[in-house]
Amino acid sequence: MISIKDRSMFAQQKEDFFHTAIVVNDDVTQLKLLTGLLTKTGITVSAFETAETALMAMEENHLPDLIFIMMTTDPLPQLALKWMHQGAADYLKKPFDPEYLVELCVRARRERSLLRVEDLLEERTRELRESKTRYQTLVEDLNEIIYRLDDQAVITYVSPSIETMSGYKPEEIIGRNFLEFVHPRDLDGRIEQYRKIMSGIIESSEYRFLDKKGQAIWITTSARPLIENGKATGIQGVLMDITERRQAEEKLREQRLRLESIVEGTNAATWEWNIQTGQLIVDRIWAQMIGCTLEELHPCTIETWKTFVHPEDMNPCAAILERHLAGELPYYECEYRMKHKDGYWVEIHDRGKIITRTTEGKPLLMFGFHLDITERKQAEANIFHLQKEESLGRMAGAVAHHYNNLIQIIAGNLELVQEKLPENSGSAGNLADAMHAARRASNMGGMMLAYLGHTVARHENLELSGTCRGFLSSFIANMPAHVTLAADLSKPGLIVNANAGHIRQILEILISNASESVKEQSGSVFLSIRKSASVDIPTDHRYPVDFLANPSDYACLEVRDTGEGILQKNLEKIFDPFYSTRFTGRGLGLPIVLGTIKTHQGCMTVATMPGKGSTFRVYLPLIREKQYDQY
Repeated sequence: MISIKDRSMFAQQKEDFFHTAIVVNDDVTQLKLLTGLLTKTGITVSAFETAETALMAMEENHLPDLIFIMMTTDPLPQLALKWMHQGAADYLKKPFDPEYLVELCVRARRERSLLRVEDLLEERTRELRESKTRYQTLVEDLNEIIYRLDDQAVITYVSPSIETMSGYKPEEIIGRNFLEFVHPRDLDGRIEQYRKIMSGIIESSEYRFLDKKGQAIWITTSARPLIENGKATGIQGVLMDITERRQAEEKLREQRLRLESIVEGTNAATWEWNIQTGQLIVDRIWAQMIGCTLEELHPCTIETWKTFVHPEDMNPCAAILERHLAGELPYYECEYRMKHKDGYWVEIHDRGKIITRTTEGKPLLMFGFHLDITERKQAEANIFHLQKEESLGRMAGAVAHHYNNLIQIIAGNLELVQEKLPENSGSAGNLADAMHAARRASNMGGMMLAYLGHTVARHENLELSGTCRGFLSSFIANMPAHVTLAADLSKPGLIVNANAGHIRQILEILISNASESVKEQSGSVFLSIRKSASVDIPTDHRYPVDFLANPSDYACLEVRDTGEGILQKNLEKIFDPFYSTRFTGRGLGLPIVLGTIKTHQGCMTVATMPGKGSTFRVYLPLIREKQYDQY
């Protein structure tokens, strides 16, 4: 028996391939003869006298793949057929031609090699078929869509899942230019991206794909160039439907815009406080409310906030905040004043709530918002002032009416008694004092009517600078020694329709109050006149609160002092009848000024700062120049 081990299945076309023959023969002479014969043909031979020793050698050397050729002296064909059924490649009847044996070995080996190649090709074909099936299944199951374009941007392949996304079957798309399916507004970007990818730049992008119904689908795509022989012949990429994500992003953007619009419309500012670290994060509007930028406030902490809060408001706010932090209040809410960068106070409505706590239950993060309620507070003050003014007006009008009637009766009877009294009567002096008191009382009634704006006096066109200049010497003469009065009345031609006596009374009261505010320290009072446009009249602390300016220009009569100023809490009371911070019996001066200004269709404003002095400005409507020329 001869066995040939196949060491190189793909070398069947060559006759000098490497091979080994195992010869088993119990006849030593024949064994040597066969070994010598095969060796001469270039076959390496392993000779064994028994089958057992041959099998042991085969097992030790792991040589399972063998080709068997049976050599037998049995003349019957049944034995040969039996060995053929057992897997023998061929058989020979002894005696045989040695050359034929060699030829038979080579042929058997070639046949076995061809069979192995066929088996291998079949196996590789099956593997490729299975790989293709797996790839196709994978592509069809992917949410992503695989596509290929040629160098003219024509679609050469698209995976079947395109139908689920767009309604198009692959065959309806293949062969068409991909730009046909791009939204018109995104065309330029896609053309540019295609050029970049063909040049070797790999990038992803998002654009709108038009489905079979013409509706836009948002997709994201990533692609790379296809290279053949060093040249880009097209591109291959994947795309995925992101419409739901884009719709969610758009909805979120719209919600954010609505929130920003609400915040912007309400001028609400937001803040976030880390209670454990003290860090305070505020937005741009929060900073703008006090005239600052975010950069100016950085780094911002809770201590930064405290520096802007009015000292009188800090303790009440802190008490409410502590109650919320302790869990006694569901939220923190407070109104207080914050100091603007320019020095004035801004009214703030502040509200917030603890959002998160530490694992130990301690307050961690608190969120809230600020609202600038300065205008609302001013409006409330104006309404209160109007209501109070209306109430006082009704009362003062009734009192003045009855008061004047009683004074007239008293004065009339005193005059009758004086006429009937003897010339040398000892009671004449007493009656004269009583008559003087009655006249003073009558003047008091007149002042009450002036406060109400019910005075009746002749108005005429006055050149304001000249009129005031005529009163200046008497004002200077009555000034205290430690107060100086300076004036700038160089603005001629400002004509107002007014009563000169009323103008004098206004100046007299304002200058007197200004000099008294200086107290014992040396100071000054400054009087000036200028022209002012109606839009330049301040609205803050303007009286009467219901004043509406005309489009025309105004003459501004200003009295400024370097006195003690007026406290904020007293500012709204200075026009109340008989209100005074000095002593009882005073307090009709400014109410009379305000009432007189009302009769001139004017207004007045107050600007003050404790310790820095006050400025009172009286605005009277100007007469047109052509009207002045007639006088």
